[in-house]
Amino acid sequence: MTLRVKRDTQRGVALIEFAICLPMLMILVLGTVDFGRAYTVHEHVKNAAREGAVYAANFPYAQLDDGSGNCTDPNNIAYRAKAENSSSAITVTVTVGGTAGTPNGTGCDVNDPPPGAGTNIVVKAKQSFSLFTPLVQQLFNLTSISSSVTVRETQ
Repeated sequence: MTLRVKRDTQRGVALIEFAICLPMLMILVLGTVDFGRAYTVHEHVKNAAREGAVYAANFPYAQLDDGSGNCTDPNNIAYRAKAENSSSAITVTVTVGGTAGTPNGTGCDVNDPPPGAGTNIVVKAKQSFSLFTPLVQQLFNLTSISSSVTVRETQ
């Protein structure tokens, strides 16, 4: 009889322990998934900025389409950066010599002269990001992930 009484007093203890541990385990698991996703998005954004910078180094006037038909896809820096990861969620900003927009060049022609020695071309890539775990979101307040690469003209 003592064994039966002892068994009856232990009923439900495992369920209560599981209910206490489950939130902590879920935060740990979903937090790990969130950081993995953030790392992956960071790598995609970084690679997009690098690809845009490589194209900008070769074709410094190939910026965003300014509405005049110059630098249309696929001959602009933003298109090349986005095509690196096939992601339309990435936004790309190109700045030449401290100002956004096409500098004093004729457009996207390969034969255009470079902006000049020492001119910086900055390619910034950014993507919005939201975390699964509300607690981790409050701790880190991560809303977007961005990366930028600067190329200096040497010619």
